[in-house]
Amino acid sequence: MTGHDLTTVAAARWATAHDEPKATPATVPRPFHVEGSPTLAYGANMADGVDGTPLYVTGLVRDLSGRPVAAAVLDVWQADADGLYDSQVVGDEVRLRGKYTSRADGTFCVQTIAPLGYSIPMDGPVGELISRTDISHYRPAHVYFLITSPGQHSLTTHLFARGAAYLYSDVLFGTRSELVVDFDRRPPGPTPGGGTSDVPWLSAHYDFVLQPRTDRPQPTDEGR
Repeated sequence: MTGHDLTTVAAARWATAHDEPKATPATVPRPFHVEGSPTLAYGANMADGVDGTPLYVTGLVRDLSGRPVAAAVLDVWQADADGLYDSQVVGDEVRLRGKYTSRADGTFCVQTIAPLGYSIPMDGPVGELISRTDISHYRPAHVYFLITSPGQHSLTTHLFARGAAYLYSDVLFGTRSELVVDFDRRPPGPTPGGGTSDVPWLSAHYDFVLQPRTDRPQPTDEGR
């Protein structure tokens, strides 16, 4: 089986396992996710002290019937403006990670910075396999979300920046057209979190739709 086959099969498994057409598509499970990210308030900055263009991601968490889901936990993480996660940077500081909670009306607001695409690690067996193919070893710029709520299936997914490099040659085949959003440029001034920005900032909006729990087995990240 080739590298293309392996990554395609993995992506297809997740797409078909979360195949409710009205729900937000699930994607590859949790690369670089860690437990214990700090709990942050609505609009709080998970990129505090990290250089980059401010990005605000707003939206709604709702169920298949369109009802808002209150108190859903959005565990968010991403790479920095150099394409690195905190686990790849010297030191033990937690950066660009946070847990947000949807409000009573289902709304949420994440403050961070614009991410950058990056190469997957090429010094291990997967990198060696990919290097023998014509597959790009890059991932497009994205922000990861793990969303949990009682009575709903957990959702691991990304949001991708429209126009990002490698958007449709993602080495993990994680790009889904439904998950590509505009990063709209805004002038200095009021921001969605209730504060103000002294510099131009970016705005993205997305509504996450969760699936109710059923007796149907769902894939897990165990052993990955």
